[in-house]
Amino acid sequence: MNIAHDLDSQWNERGNAPARAPRESPLMFQLLFEQTAEATLLFDAETGVFVDCNPAAVALLRATDKEQLLLTSPTDLSPPFQPDGRPSAEASLEVAELVERHGNHRFEWMARCLDGELVPMEVLSTGVEVEGRVLHVVVPRDISGQKRAQQEIVRLNASLEQRVAERTAELTQSEARLRTLVEHAPEAIVVFDGVTGHFITVNENAIQLFGRTREELEHLTPADVSPAFQPNGQSSAEMAREQMAATLAGGKPVFDWVHRHSSGRLLNTEVRLVLLPGEVCCLVRASIIDQTGQKRAEQALRESEQKFRALFEATSTGVMIHDELQYLEVNPAVVRLMGYKSASDLIGKNPIITSPPLQADGRPTAELAQQYISACVKNGMARFEWLARHADGSDFPVEVILTRIEMGGRQLMQAVVTDIRERKRAEAKLRNALAREQELGQLKNSFISMVSHEFRTPLAVIQSSAEILDDYFDELQPAQRREHLQSIQGNTLRMASIMEEVLLIGRLDAGRMEFNPIPINLGSFARRLVDEVHSATDRRCTIELELSTIPHDARADESLLSHILTNLLTNA
Repeated sequence: MNIAHDLDSQWNERGNAPARAPRESPLMFQLLFEQTAEATLLFDAETGVFVDCNPAAVALLRATDKEQLLLTSPTDLSPPFQPDGRPSAEASLEVAELVERHGNHRFEWMARCLDGELVPMEVLSTGVEVEGRVLHVVVPRDISGQKRAQQEIVRLNASLEQRVAERTAELTQSEARLRTLVEHAPEAIVVFDGVTGHFITVNENAIQLFGRTREELEHLTPADVSPAFQPNGQSSAEMAREQMAATLAGGKPVFDWVHRHSSGRLLNTEVRLVLLPGEVCCLVRASIIDQTGQKRAEQALRESEQKFRALFEATSTGVMIHDELQYLEVNPAVVRLMGYKSASDLIGKNPIITSPPLQADGRPTAELAQQYISACVKNGMARFEWLARHADGSDFPVEVILTRIEMGGRQLMQAVVTDIRERKRAEAKLRNALAREQELGQLKNSFISMVSHEFRTPLAVIQSSAEILDDYFDELQPAQRREHLQSIQGNTLRMASIMEEVLLIGRLDAGRMEFNPIPINLGSFARRLVDEVHSATDRRCTIELELSTIPHDARADESLLSHILTNLLTNA
């Protein structure tokens, strides 16, 4: 039984009524006063000091004995100001007045113990009549633990409110980011009810894809924006139900789907379905990618492949694709040229099997092939004559244009092969004719020998370039065509120059040589002459021009001087 608590209850109930218990049982009051665990002090309002206290009060206020507390005032046991800012002396008088007026008063007070520590207390002060005078029974309780708990609660509440606010802000930002991502996603995105099939929300791309307003779409289902049947013959409604069921079962189906634009135009799309997590069940998100352009591009690519395949198969020129180890593709012209029965006889085989061990110049085929392949890899193209081996074992000359190509992420070689046996017989006949002409002509043997030699080289180049243009005009790039035409033009000029020399010698022999000097700029003349010789000789030899020691203006026969210097340069 808590006697002090019962005593407090009696005091609270009596209010301003005179306290008769102490007069009737002074011993009991003294016993309760001394032995109760509640700190209790007697305060004389007239003198303003404490006149008695029990051991619990001594311990609460951290005094060594009760004498330290007797005759002390409330302000002696308090800081100058209370937590609400009021002076402790003023607050103490106000409390005393309230007790006198109402009989008791409960309040909070900041006390200063005798060791100097401030301790928050809850105080019940009750007026009682003792031996003809009214004393205040002051019962203080240490509420520092309660205050700490309250402060912790306040702190926790503030922290919780802050976390809630931060989380709310994060969720708001996250929702805004997600909404932005959805709204500005490159594909059309719709969310619909997996049970009823009605659209719930759509992004701007979905509006553009279907050609309908957001309000219109929110009253429609996927079947309403699709044709009656899909390309596989299944009805759109049935196929939609199947895909929906798979999604609700936890699947993430991806499938092709034909949608219908509001204009009636059909759209090829790829659809990805996923069940959205959350409290609201059966919400399905559909990501829709318009593949109409991709389908058209794929169709165009297939048609292009078919066209080039037809050209590859039908061309009369041999074309093969290979890497350094094997043939990957050969056309029928190559099969015929090499004397094999079918392309399968060559595909997968090493290119070396279609060549003899040694080439016409005596060099090993493997070594020379690697040299040409390296040149092609470096320069993008290599052109050369090659000795090939027929399936029957005979060797024959071909011309090869080797081109570096990229296919499927690999670096490969495309070889265009032309049988030049006919051309080689023609060249042999030409050489024989020139030889016979040389034997018949005794006049100016050295000159004619030189002329025949000079004619043969540009003529062979002209013939070769002309045949290449004739045979491969469609396959050659514009730059390659221009190269062959320039070669023909340059060698034609060279032949014209040789003919001019022959005529010049003829005029000299006939005594009809004329000398017509005119003013010329030697610098411009020399530069032009060097350019003409470079062009005529395909720059086989570099000519360095030094003009610092010659006069710029002179008188000379430009035609004769050109002949003289051209002969010197070309012979050199």
